[in-house]
Amino acid sequence: MKKFDKTFIAKTDSIKETVIQKYNIEPSNNICLLINELIRLDKNQGVYLELGTFRGSTLLSCAEASVLFKLTTNLIGIDTFEGFPENLEINNYDHPKHFTELYKNKLITDTHYKNAVIRTDNLTSTTHLENEYFKDIDKIFDRVKNYNNVSLVKSEIKKSGNLIVDPIKILFFDCDLYDSYMDGLNIFYDRVIPGGSIIFDEYYSYKYPGALQAVIDFFKDKNDTLVKYKTQEDFERVMIIKK
Repeated sequence: MKKFDKTFIAKTDSIKETVIQKYNIEPSNNICLLINELIRLDKNQGVYLELGTFRGSTLLSCAEASVLFKLTTNLIGIDTFEGFPENLEINNYDHPKHFTELYKNKLITDTHYKNAVIRTDNLTSTTHLENEYFKDIDKIFDRVKNYNNVSLVKSEIKKSGNLIVDPIKILFFDCDLYDSYMDGLNIFYDRVIPGGSIIFDEYYSYKYPGALQAVIDFFKDKNDTLVKYKTQEDFERVMIIKK
């Protein structure tokens, strides 16, 4: 299990503070891994592609990192910016009760399962799957204009394949649902450059079990390298290094 050194964490914390002060939104600590990969792959061909942007806390953090570290990578965020579909039929993999299956199959730990039970009101709450939950996109379309390397694509993931023409060096999933993960992997996996990274925000989610299930299903016949990090508050982050 890898960890980030204190100097690097301090720099990413300063980026978080900048985003909070400028935009009044708080990025999560997954930005440590993303910024680390942006620095590692900056000279490689390809773009950073984010599937699921919402209000842009992660994308804006990457933009601020580009300024701080003088990075040249173009950053692209794909989202409907309209929340989940109005009459979304919940995939069984996305319902909190699927955590029970993951636990039975020893795919999550005791601690993870217990936290999921707490987080989802004993595996019954589905409010995080409702359309209104992700409709407050605030001012993301105006805010990205502050950076010359950031662009937004308004689209469902499954319809976005022809909208991205560049190779991808970082593919970041923050789209929550099993089908969205599978759509993104099926469309964009082959476009990730060798040595590029595929990063999953919800791999250890306490709300969205479908994301982990999608990663398991998609990569079961792949030989890519799984790398685990821990953030400063001991929360695990996972990425695949593409072969």
